[in-house]
Amino acid sequence: IAYTGTHDNNTTIGWFRHNMKEKERQTLIDYLQKEGDPERNINWDLIRLVLASVADTAVLLFQDVLDLEEGCQMNDPAFTPDYEENWRWRFQWEQLIQSSKDKLKSLTYIYGRHLPEEALERPDTEAGVDEKTDSIKQPKAY
Repeated sequence: IAYTGTHDNNTTIGWFRHNMKEKERQTLIDYLQKEGDPERNINWDLIRLVLASVADTAVLLFQDVLDLEEGCQMNDPAFTPDYEENWRWRFQWEQLIQSSKDKLKSLTYIYGRHLPEEALERPDTEAGVDEKTDSIKQPKAY
């Protein structure tokens, strides 16, 4: 499994701005060979790294796909479960812009993370939609 973060993490943009030590930030900038503003598209840089990884499963924070900054994480594990600020972030359809959809679609195809359309049309095969859970079943191999 490779992932950009979990529901307990800051967004990638927030993490890059506020949670990294300077040496870690510079190592990431060097690894990504970033030029100019290192913060520009940092969320998409990490999304690309996750999707390009050899991991069988890639998990992306939807907040990163939406280009959201700090303050949009779902949970803060430093607080008790009944803390009123936890679990308050909610997705709104207006947040999903076409350019983000296009980038995500392109990257999932480039790195072979998409589910072939024909698999969605044949739920009786290994890949498709599990009718019991409504979840997508990934094929074992493309």
